[in-house]
Amino acid sequence: LVAPREPSTRPSPLPDPVRMVVISYVRAAVSATASAIWALSLRRWGLLSLGSSLLYLWNISTLSSRRRNSDNSPCPEHGPLLRIMYGLFSTWLAERVLGHLLHTRPDEPQAEQIGGTLPSVMGPRELRIKVVPILGAAFGGNYAYLIWDEDDPYRRAIVVDPADPYPVLRAAEEERLNVEVLLTTHWHF
Repeated sequence: LVAPREPSTRPSPLPDPVRMVVISYVRAAVSATASAIWALSLRRWGLLSLGSSLLYLWNISTLSSRRRNSDNSPCPEHGPLLRIMYGLFSTWLAERVLGHLLHTRPDEPQAEQIGGTLPSVMGPRELRIKVVPILGAAFGGNYAYLIWDEDDPYRRAIVVDPADPYPVLRAAEEERLNVEVLLTTHWHF
């Protein structure tokens, strides 16, 4: 046995005939939308997915846009293609794929640097800087920097832009340094 429902004590915001019409319109709209979605062909699903993905990448891009910044922004405005590509590099998938393809493995030697750049140490004793070429096979001319004080008894070091960690760690071991601080000046994966 089911107990009869108590009538609602809360008054309806719409009179019954108007409420029924609104409900029927909402049901028709939901039904039409569901029918339209199911009726999409594979090609249209692909185009819808591609368009949604491009819009998503455009919106997650951290590059400047005049829409987000005021007109007196010191940052240059970037075109749509560059914004979408930069958004792509911001995704988890790109991080994993590029990290797997570009990073040096712990047991691998560093890739040959385009242009033949070798690690070099410069600067006075209180501000030694070791330039460490990284990501050589893919992007020639990328560097990380080890910075330390030669007279520091703890051999503490700062690393700037360590996009590829293992060449940097090997360079720190060669100099008998303890890396204490990492500084990234721009986005690295």
